[in-house]
Amino acid sequence: MVVPTSKYFRANLGKLDQATQSRVEEWARNQFDTYKMAHTALGDLELYAHRSAPKTCKSHKMAVRAVFQNWGIPLDGAAGDWLVLLSTDNFADAGAGEPTGAENAQSIAASLTPRTRNGKPPALTWDRQPPTPHEIANAVVLTRLSEDFDQRSTQSYKALLSQTRRETGCA
Repeated sequence: MVVPTSKYFRANLGKLDQATQSRVEEWARNQFDTYKMAHTALGDLELYAHRSAPKTCKSHKMAVRAVFQNWGIPLDGAAGDWLVLLSTDNFADAGAGEPTGAENAQSIAASLTPRTRNGKPPALTWDRQPPTPHEIANAVVLTRLSEDFDQRSTQSYKALLSQTRRETGCA
């Protein structure tokens, strides 16, 4: 199993009072090589951070949650994709600072370092080029699932499971 890692992440910390924001600022100054804090249009505080070593999304989340728990402050933004890994380019595009040296030349693929559970990187192959601006502009985005989606997906799952059990001889 490939688990992506990155030195860079963005975390939505939710709506924080001024005192908590100051604590976050002090903590970030001591923890990260580079960081930036910015407010979203909805008033949530977002932290853009650069660590010295790549970590998984789960590892970054655990570190941020632990700090807030130690402070006794609820992390309101911690739902769904509240923390996402960033590439070197995404981090620089956010205005969170320019990485230096060789890091500045890394591509998106190179800045997300995949690893397996045994610690050995897998052989990566790309089956196609990145999408063109025309392909992106004409992309279809699902905003809603059909009413019977759950029922149909459960039926499909059961059919595939049954087929797999027949083929492998597992009951």
